[in-house]
Amino acid sequence: MTIERKKLPFEIDRASTKGLIDQMVDGIKAAISSGRYRPGEKLPSVRALAELAGVSLIVPRLAIQRLEREDVVMTRPRIGTIVRASEEKIWRGRVLFVMPESDGNFMINVATGVMRNELAVHGYHLERVIVPKLSDGKYDFTFLNLAMRMKADLILVAYRRPSVLRRIQALHVPFVTMGSSRQESVKGAAGMVGISSRIASQEFVRRCLDNGVRRIMEVGFSRESPSNIAQLARDAGLDYESWVVRHRGDGRRHDLVAVSACSAFERRLHL
Repeated sequence: MTIERKKLPFEIDRASTKGLIDQMVDGIKAAISSGRYRPGEKLPSVRALAELAGVSLIVPRLAIQRLEREDVVMTRPRIGTIVRASEEKIWRGRVLFVMPESDGNFMINVATGVMRNELAVHGYHLERVIVPKLSDGKYDFTFLNLAMRMKADLILVAYRRPSVLRRIQALHVPFVTMGSSRQESVKGAAGMVGISSRIASQEFVRRCLDNGVRRIMEVGFSRESPSNIAQLARDAGLDYESWVVRHRGDGRRHDLVAVSACSAFERRLHL
């Protein structure tokens, strides 16, 4: 059941020395304690909370995040934020996503966002753990060790860094690897999540056709690892051109490509 009210059961006092986020957190907690917001009810949306309280969107967004961390509410994709019963177990299980530090995380991050939503729908919490790389080339497992203080039901590990995989294997927790769909499975892994750009590329080209696009210009940083957009575009009768942007090898390749792409388009469009 969604709570539909034109006025919040608490007020935000801009003259107070207490911050706006703290006030909203305390106000929602008090409303739950008094029974105004009951377990199982869906709170007003972030936008509605902001409008009713007369604050920016960031205030209720951060307030809800804090209430989630305190197990007061739970947010489910495509459902909303729900008041949690004190005795209710929020998640059926906990999945750790271990990501060794890399400059090529864009596609991994996109895929992980989709998986996080799908897992949440089924009651599983996905927690990301970064494994930083030290100046001597070794990996720092401090954050992973901290995360393992709580029980994990499954570990999802990105890339195939040998030292990271050895550390994961030593934890004796079921794990799956995530990477190119062309790679073979890792010994001891319960499975593999393969990543391929082909499906996304096909959808991209289809949308170009649907929207009247007739020419595609692709910007990248290597001629040795081209995407499959070129062939798909030509098969669809679209003009295709690629630009290769040189980078300094300083770990910011994607940022450099993005900046260079904008500059190239500005020159083409005479902006």
